[in-house]
Parts: sequence; structure tokens; C-alpha cells
Amino acid sequence: IKSCGKEVLSVDYSDEALEILNQNIDGANTLKMNFEEEWLLKKESVDLIIANLSLHYFNTETTFKIINNIRDTLIDGGILIVRLNSVNDTNYGSNSLNEVEPHYFEIMNYSFHFHLHYL
Repeated sequence: IKSCGKEVLSVDYSDEALEILNQNIDGANTLKMNFEEEWLLKKESVDLIIANLSLHYFNTETTFKIINNIRDTLIDGGILIVRLNSVNDTNYGSNSLNEVEPHYFEIMNYSFHFHLHYL
């Protein structure tokens, strides 16, 4: 994306993840943001957002709040590329998972949302 002349901003809530990124990519542009608590991106300011296995950690209400924030951040005609867990996933409904709400499971300190519908 950067080689096509686009500015790239990497967003994560983890200092450790952002530090690893900075160690491996010279001049990386990063932003620490907790999607549940704050949204720091300006409205209609981005033409592409890639969310790779990052939106399935939230319950349904929070997921849709984040999706609405993403929609507000994208310019008209902007693109969201997203990869999510699916109810068709082999781990869906595993006995080791505690279902907290429909399709939303917890195991140890992690939560996973398996999506039934397209967003």
C-alpha cells in the first residue's frame, strides 16, 4: 500500500505490538487506540481500512459501535477490508469455550465473536 504512494497508519491498543512494528518497519506511522473506549480517527479522513482478525474480540454491541466508527472514518466510496471468525469455523462451539452471548465466547482472558452474518 505504501509503495503505491498511500500513507499507512497502523493502529493497535497494545504498546508491545506497536513497538514490534516500529522495530521491523522503518518510519512506521502508529497510533495507540483502544477501540472500546475512544475513537481517535477523524470523520471522512481515510479511503481504506484493513481490519485483519481484530474485530472479533468484542461483544455484538461494541462490534457494531466500532463498525459505525469505521464507516464514519471512511471517505465516501472508501473501502473496509475485514476478516472475522465465522460460525463455520472449526473452533466454533468448542467445549473449551464459555458462550457469554450468542456466538460470543470466552476462554481464559480472551473473548472471540464468531460472526453469523456479513457486517
